[in-house]
Amino acid sequence: MNAFQRRILLAASCAALGFVLSTMSARAASPTPTPASTASPSPAATASVSAADQKVLDRAKSWYGMLQTGKIDRTQLTKDMNDAMTPAKVEAISQQLKALGSPTTFTQKDTAVVGAYSVYHYNVTVSGGTLVMTFALDKSGQIAGINLRPAGATP
Repeated sequence: MNAFQRRILLAASCAALGFVLSTMSARAASPTPTPASTASPSPAATASVSAADQKVLDRAKSWYGMLQTGKIDRTQLTKDMNDAMTPAKVEAISQQLKALGSPTTFTQKDTAVVGAYSVYHYNVTVSGGTLVMTFALDKSGQIAGINLRPAGATP
């Protein structure tokens, strides 16, 4: 794995994640009104997701929930990702995601193949705004990376 891939795929382990989520937590303190139409995905948004992508979307949603509760299934992680997700990091991520509340929408933005990884991007709407969740899987389906950042922020 080259340095670029390591930076992308182990993003959940870096200190920037805490900063990103802290920024979102601060925004949650003074949320902007969200139109009712964004409370659920539009039929067009869900209709364009293939059955295979829907399975990954469901898995990403599940992982968002696991990260929020701090109870993750390490058997789904690559060795590098498992090593990076120390109990202290998982707890810190959990506390920050809890402050953002439950997602009101979770929609697929795009997908890409980066080297040996399938990378999925999702828009996740929470009380403080919208996050982009990057969810990367290796060829065997193990989770090689998870990253959360505010929409519009540089990855």
